Amino acid sequence: MWRLIVGFFAVVGFLAVLSVAGVMLVVGGLRQSVTPLPGNILLTADLTRELPEGSSEEPLLRLLVGNKPTLRDFLDAIETAGDDPRVKGVIARVGDDENGLAKVQEVRDAIAAFRSKGKFALAFADSFGEFGPGTRPYYLATAFDEIWLQPLGNVGLTGLYADSPFLRGTLDLLGIVPEFDHREEFKTAMNLLTETKMTPAHREEVEALLTSVAGQIVRGIAQGRKLSETEVRGLIDRGPLLGAEAVQAKLVDRLGYRDEVLGHARARAGSGAELMSLANYLDRAGHPHREGSTIALIYGTGLVVRSGNGGANPVTGSNEMAATEMTRAFRAAVRDSAVRAILFRIDSPGGSAVASESIWREVVFAREIGTNAAMFSPTADFSDFAHSRLEAFLDETYKGFKDHVATGRHMTQEEVEAVAKGRVWSGEDAKARGLVDELGGYAVALRLAKQAANLPPDAPITLTVFPREETLPELIYNRLTGKEREDGSVTSGAIERSLKAVQPLLQRLETLLDTPGVLTMPRIGGPK
Repeated sequence: MWRLIVGFFAVVGFLAVLSVAGVMLVVGGLRQSVTPLPGNILLTADLTRELPEGSSEEPLLRLLVGNKPTLRDFLDAIETAGDDPRVKGVIARVGDDENGLAKVQEVRDAIAAFRSKGKFALAFADSFGEFGPGTRPYYLATAFDEIWLQPLGNVGLTGLYADSPFLRGTLDLLGIVPEFDHREEFKTAMNLLTETKMTPAHREEVEALLTSVAGQIVRGIAQGRKLSETEVRGLIDRGPLLGAEAVQAKLVDRLGYRDEVLGHARARAGSGAELMSLANYLDRAGHPHREGSTIALIYGTGLVVRSGNGGANPVTGSNEMAATEMTRAFRAAVRDSAVRAILFRIDSPGGSAVASESIWREVVFAREIGTNAAMFSPTADFSDFAHSRLEAFLDETYKGFKDHVATGRHMTQEEVEAVAKGRVWSGEDAKARGLVDELGGYAVALRLAKQAANLPPDAPITLTVFPREETLPELIYNRLTGKEREDGSVTSGAIERSLKAVQPLLQRLETLLDTPGVLTMPRIGGPK
């Protein structure tokens, strides 16, 4: 009887899983029929939302919540449209401060390249930072040849600032003594807990960053709006500016509403212009870099951690760069005979030193602690021995970091020490000190990748993301049954995990049902 019951529920569960999988396959297989593109196209884009680096959600999650446009999607669409005579221009909604400065600069470069091919680009904002900062989104808008602002909107061009809270005084009142250690004066992450104000090194680092970044923004705005840098700095000191003041100061071309902007853009595009979103255009026109020699594209996004699946957390929105996933991606790319070069796209605040070294080793390969268990407890002091081990760890980590930098950048130890010490440099300042070779985004990186692969600058390429994305059927099958990894290990599937979870309960119930009147104690640790 018991086996009949178990068998019945097993069949029901299996059929339910198959039903869900079948529905997902049917939905995933539904695609709009591709219709010819119109002869006169006006593209639309929404740049008020964050543009993630790459596809961060798993296919099943994308199936449920829909695709989120990525930075790569935007760049591909703009690049394709630049060479498409049917596309006359683009109108983009801007104004919200959702993207970091590096992404803003890459979008600006893409818009500049688009305009250089005889296209027009128009930016519209209801406001640049209503009662909030608007410097970065306005900087983005100055890449367009026209800027429109809603009449009651304002230009929150107020410059840059940085603040840093310090909790040491509060901790002192609570009798809590934070105990940290670090190497060199510019490593300031722990200052939040160990200091009551900025140290001189902390202030020097922040001010240098702000000076460099602010200088880049001022130069970009001056060039885009045909003003002098002195004029731009003066306008920043006057900000935020009301709409009419912004027009008078030549920061904005016109005041108007969305329908007026669209009407003006249609007139510029010519008779019969049809509006089309960048995403729709890309789906129908096709992505670039789908033929030719293969260059591997590996995304390294988020906090560096040692293990895990990496990617985005759908609840918090945070990302992790798991060393296990990164190493698999590099190994797969290295083993693929079609891959001519590897483009490693990094957007990370840092993280685990060990995980970083694991990834570093794969990059190099592609080119060629009983007694101290509680030493990292947040509630216990370091013992003398534990502290000595921490000191040794920091010494070794810092030395290893400098050695790797010196080797990779062809610098002496003294030259590395002069620019290291935990200090953060802007990209511009880093290039001036030999820490990076070039400034730019995908376009520059692809040019360098072609050079590394000994390909002509105009050679067609196939840009392939590693590790390769699973198709929906593969994803469903692997999630249900498990997947053999390249190192020989096997991930457990949903079916296996579910069976393992219920096995102890099923075994106990089987014992009770098959032995009437007998009550047995389970073994410690569960039935064997």
